[in-house]
Amino acid sequence: MLEKFAKYKTTFVVLHVDLVGSTKLAMRLPLDRLTTMIQAFNQEMSFIVRAFGGYILNYVGDIVLAFFVVPRFKSEPKQHVLMQ
Repeated sequence: MLEKFAKYKTTFVVLHVDLVGSTKLAMRLPLDRLTTMIQAFNQEMSFIVRAFGGYILNYVGDIVLAFFVVPRFKSEPKQHVLMQ
């Protein structure tokens, strides 16, 4: 999915979100309930990311990594970054 942006200079916003308290939940809940909860969380986050025009990069346990492309408007001046 990132390949289609590789040819262009693009600005991204990266989202990293996880299920708060999942470590404590893992110690208290049976594995099947924890798995169901994480799957539901990942699915809901996927719907939200897509609803706002984002793309899912990866799922890592209870972590969802996503990105959003920042649109560039023709009226915006080009910014030059100085590298040191």
